[in-house]
Amino acid sequence: IQTPKRPRGLLGDSPESYDAPESKRRRSFSEEKWETFLIPHGIVNKLGGSNGDRIKKIQETCRAFIHISGDVDSNCRRKVQLSGSKSEIEEAKLRIYQYMQEL
Repeated sequence: IQTPKRPRGLLGDSPESYDAPESKRRRSFSEEKWETFLIPHGIVNKLGGSNGDRIKKIQETCRAFIHISGDVDSNCRRKVQLSGSKSEIEEAKLRIYQYMQEL
């Protein structure tokens, strides 16, 4: 059985490297939960901030991995994929929704 590859971040970077301190390292791929939802295409650049800084900040504070698809569906929405523990995903999703409210 082949495990799927982990998607890369908004700008193609990983939230943490393998050389990160023990407290910052990700759990194993098999322990991660995944959740996907859609956001309007028109707010993706605003949500990402300058050079993806907002998304990076959410990834760092929540320890969730965030990937925003480059593909736009027929309803002008883009897929956001979150991975991490259940609490990390919930916190990241809450912060994303808060940023969307501010836009």
